[in-house]
Amino acid sequence: MPNTEQKGAAARRAAVIALSLVLLLLPAAAWGAGSALAAEGESADVVVLLDVSQSVFPYFQEITDYVVGPVVKNFLRLGDTFHLLSFGDSAQVEIAQRIAGERDVKSVLGRLYLLYPLAKSTDLVSALGYLDQYVADLPTSRRKVIVVVTDGVHNPSEKSASYGLAPEALREELDKAASKLRRDGWPIYIIKVPFSADRAAAETGAKAPVAGAVGAAGAKPGAASTGTAGAAGTAGAAGAAGTAGAAGASAPPDYLTGLGDALGAKVTTYDSEGKADLVGKSLALPEIEFPGPLGKRDYAFSFPLKVRNLSDGDMGLELERVVSDGADLLEEKSFLSLGPGKSGSMSVSVRLPETLEPGPLSLPVELYFADGLRSSPSKGKLDLILAPNPFRAFFRSGARVLLFAVLLLVGLGGVAFVIALARRAPRRAAAPVVAAVRESAEREAAAGREALAAAKQAQTAAFAAATPGRGPAMQQGSGPTATAAGAQALPAREPVSERKPSVAAELRAAQAFPAPAYGASSAPVAGTKGAAASPATGLSSATATPAAKRGEAAAAAAQPAAGYRAKIARPGSASIELRVEDQNPHIGQRNVHLLHAGSSKTIGGGKSDFLVFLVPLPQHAAELHFDGETCVFVPLKPEFFPELDGPLSDCLGKEIVMVSKRGFRLKLRFHRYEKPADRINRLLHCIETPGLFAELDP
Repeated sequence: MPNTEQKGAAARRAAVIALSLVLLLLPAAAWGAGSALAAEGESADVVVLLDVSQSVFPYFQEITDYVVGPVVKNFLRLGDTFHLLSFGDSAQVEIAQRIAGERDVKSVLGRLYLLYPLAKSTDLVSALGYLDQYVADLPTSRRKVIVVVTDGVHNPSEKSASYGLAPEALREELDKAASKLRRDGWPIYIIKVPFSADRAAAETGAKAPVAGAVGAAGAKPGAASTGTAGAAGTAGAAGAAGTAGAAGASAPPDYLTGLGDALGAKVTTYDSEGKADLVGKSLALPEIEFPGPLGKRDYAFSFPLKVRNLSDGDMGLELERVVSDGADLLEEKSFLSLGPGKSGSMSVSVRLPETLEPGPLSLPVELYFADGLRSSPSKGKLDLILAPNPFRAFFRSGARVLLFAVLLLVGLGGVAFVIALARRAPRRAAAPVVAAVRESAEREAAAGREALAAAKQAQTAAFAAATPGRGPAMQQGSGPTATAAGAQALPAREPVSERKPSVAAELRAAQAFPAPAYGASSAPVAGTKGAAASPATGLSSATATPAAKRGEAAAAAAQPAAGYRAKIARPGSASIELRVEDQNPHIGQRNVHLLHAGSSKTIGGGKSDFLVFLVPLPQHAAELHFDGETCVFVPLKPEFFPELDGPLSDCLGKEIVMVSKRGFRLKLRFHRYEKPADRINRLLHCIETPGLFAELDP
């Protein structure tokens, strides 16, 4: 029992393994069958029906060289099957070869050149019937292309079923055969070979003696004269028949025109002068000219493809594939439309496999157009030197692309960090300076307040000492009389709500009090003997406190140069331009500056903001201040501005004279700057609104 169970388990395992293998192999088999069907659907059966009767003998060699040969070399593709059917007295198969390589093409051409036109008769009706049956027996999954090469003569033998048919009956038989061929809709092309009257006459004349000999042999014995006469008559009849045959051969009935209409095929007549382009014209093939050496190219490149339409109709080309060693190199489809007999160029973009090694290449390619359109030729070579671009080679790898993206992000992050540091650096550097300025300002304000308080106390004490009989009660205003006297002696003061908070203003208010009048007999204040009184407080410099001295220094420092104090009338900004007479103004934006309310710019030579470079001048000779409404010209070095007594208010548009050290006179003029585009726009709109922006005119 254990052995039986083990054998059963082993059998079950084997069955499971076999079933698994079948399931694994089924998809592969289905894929292989699909690929085979795809290849089978792309290939075609090219069938050539060739007339080998003696009537085509003078042109048979040219037909082989310029008709059938080019069809084999240029029209056929790998996977196609070439079928050559010959007909004369009867039809038969000469070649049925599948094209798998160049060796098969050479084999077909070798067998083709062994054919000779030796048939004495031409049975066109039976040949078309044989062609129909042959094509019907071919695989239905493959595309069919049929080419008929004949002179159109129907001269069957006596054994043919169509022998002796009247022209009308013969045309009916041809129409029946054509309708059968046309039922599947395969393209059919007819090439008509010129009729040889000499060969037809020789063929007909060769048949007459045979008929005469048969007649003579059929004469009865003993009737020599009759037999002789019969023979003579037969010979005469044969000669007449030969003459009639020759005459008839010179103008045979034309059956190909009607046959072409019945088949829906175009009939092309063979011409020795245009024999090189005959296949292209007959089969409506575009003539392709591949480019010469392409030089150095990367794996992806484009090349021009010259195309000529040899047919008599319009041609639309759609290039679907460019195949090399079984791989499609085409990156995108190319399109081209050509009229009859026209030429054009098609740009073809391809990408070569990266397995190809750099260096010289001679790459065989094959062209595939839409709708099964064939070209002449369809195969060619691309000669180039493969030289990959190192930058593109770097990005062909997915890992390299990812690495580049990471490095790019890191680099962008580093740049952003540096920009942030650069923006914060000035603030950090300026922080100690700003703190020091604020501390200094607070100290000066405190010192000013102390000086003001000391000045007030000193002036009150001096006033009380200068008034005899006035005591502290008067100073404190303890009675009505004292209050009235104090009111008359002291000037009226501003309300507290109207006082200005600045220290400088309070100092000026303190200086505005009238100094006491000291008479000659009045004794000076104790401790001030021989000392001069301070103009600000009425006290001598000896009795002035240190706080008062610091207040006077702060008040003196508060006064700006040239007697002008910057102010802000309202917030705003303006672009101001300096124009100097005889100085070239076309120096870009050098003498155009944007001034904000409360700011200023220097004027002069050297590194001045507004530059005067016509003659040598010192830098910072003057300043231009802007309070938000008007500009004020402040000369810092008055010796260069002899016609100005001080700051020039509202100086825009006014002429300012400046004299150099050597006496050269310059005329300065400031005005608001207007961009040329805005000025042109304003001039264009001046008709609509006269006087608009008139204040901007310099």
